[in-house]
This record gives sequence, C-alpha cells and structure tokens, in this order.
Amino acid sequence: MSCYRVVTGRVTNTGDAPGRNAVTRFMLIDDEIDMIRSTGTTLVPRFLAGETMIPTIDPLPGDCDREYRAEIEVTYDYPINRTGVRIEKT
Repeated sequence: MSCYRVVTGRVTNTGDAPGRNAVTRFMLIDDEIDMIRSTGTTLVPRFLAGETMIPTIDPLPGDCDREYRAEIEVTYDYPINRTGVRIEKT
C-alpha cells in the first residue's frame, strides 16, 4: 500500500542575472537504504535575479511503513553573455 507525501521547497536566485528554464527536481529518499523512492519536477521558464519561488510538487508515493526525507536539486539555462546566476535551496 502506498502513502503519499506533499513536498514543498524554497529556491532563491541570489545572483545578478535571470536563470532560464529553471527545473526543480524533488526526490523522496528512503532513509534506511538511502535510495530515491520517487521524483517529481517543476519548470519555471524565467527565474529572475533576487526572486524566490516556493514550488510544491504533487504528492510523491512511498511505502507507508518507511521513513523518507525530501531533497531538491535545481538546474537552469542562462544567457551565455551573462553570469552571476546562483541558486540557494532550503
């Protein structure tokens, strides 16, 4: 039987340039075996400098009798002639 977890993250672009096509990948990780149980992603086409987003992913399935932690990673594209995109995750 599956139990579902809603995962919310907080991501801030602390750089001085916008990120484009920012993809936030949420991972539900089994604490006991340290393996990813399920994943989900969100897309933000333009992530402005100084902007904070708080994405929430649809419920991720896991086993009811297991303990999990959530982790996130962010990837993005940015214009080649601009630098300074830095992402902080909490």
